[in-house]
Amino acid sequence: MITVHCNNQQPDNATLKQIMRDEDGSVYKRVFTLSTAPDRERVEIYFKSGGLKELYFRRDGRLEGPRQLFYSNGMLSESGNWRSDRRIGEFRYYREDGQLDCVQYFGLLGDGSR
Repeated sequence: MITVHCNNQQPDNATLKQIMRDEDGSVYKRVFTLSTAPDRERVEIYFKSGGLKELYFRRDGRLEGPRQLFYSNGMLSESGNWRSDRRIGEFRYYREDGQLDCVQYFGLLGDGSR
C-alpha cells in the first residue's frame, strides 16, 4: 500500500488530502477536506476497475452525513445518513438492477423496516 498526500483544489470546494493505492498502482481510496467544513472529510473508495464503490463523509474519524454504496456496475446499492457513526433517518437499499428493494428508518422513532 502506498499513501500519497496532496493539496489539489477540486471544483466542489474540496481539496484532495490523500490518495491510497494498491501495489499495482490502482487508486482504491481518496480523502478530501471540504473548504466549507474544514473539520469534515469526504471519502471515496473504488473498485479495482476504477468505479466508485463507496462515498461517505466523516468528522473526527466517524461517519457523519450521507453515505452511498454502489455495485460494480455503477448502480446505487445503499444510501442513508449517519451521525457520529450511527444511522439516522431513512436508508434505502437497491437491487443490482436499480430497483428499490427495502427502506428502513433509524432514529428518534426507533429502528425498523417499512
